[in-house]
Amino acid sequence: MKNLLTLSALCVLFCGCGKNDTTPTTYVSGHLYETCGGAPVKNRGLYIYQLNAAIGTINTNILATGSTDSTDSTGYFKIPYGTKNPAARLELRLEGGNYAVIALPANLQIIDSLKVYLHSTCNIVVRLNVINPFTNLDTLYINDYRNPGENLKVAGPFLSDILYSANNYNILLPTYSANNTRMGYSLNLNTAVYKEFNAKPCIDNEVVVDIQ
Repeated sequence: MKNLLTLSALCVLFCGCGKNDTTPTTYVSGHLYETCGGAPVKNRGLYIYQLNAAIGTINTNILATGSTDSTDSTGYFKIPYGTKNPAARLELRLEGGNYAVIALPANLQIIDSLKVYLHSTCNIVVRLNVINPFTNLDTLYINDYRNPGENLKVAGPFLSDILYSANNYNILLPTYSANNTRMGYSLNLNTAVYKEFNAKPCIDNEVVVDIQ
């Protein structure tokens, strides 16, 4: 009987420890920089936030389970995290506010060597690929990423060449997987055509527009 009681006590002790250990096993690590090619951001707090997480019948925003972390002298950080709703989007935010530097996948995974920026930018190079001949009676209307929200009007005939480059285009909220962006254009005010491309931070992103 004494041995049985001893075994029962040990079981309660170790099983209890296992149940209370809620430390997340997934984490996000990487470096935080001011801008592309810029200086590392030192001693800046970061945390992981989850949007529109459903708890019962109530939709609310919650902090993903885990902890915050501060960058070191090289801008490095490592944040363990978990989630109460794997379907809701996660964001890596600056401590002391709601400014997000990147959107993370909703499903739990270990993310290493992440590069994030306080101000994410890229260059967008728009190139025309003229398939059919056009004349000076034709006009191309195309999104102008040098002036967001505006269109560029181009008179024909058209050449297969670079139309323009939008340098230091601001990516409002980069995502871990892809920054899907749309290039819209129309010939002679006909039905608009849209082409999606991935605007990756800190590089030249070439968009080829077929004119036919």
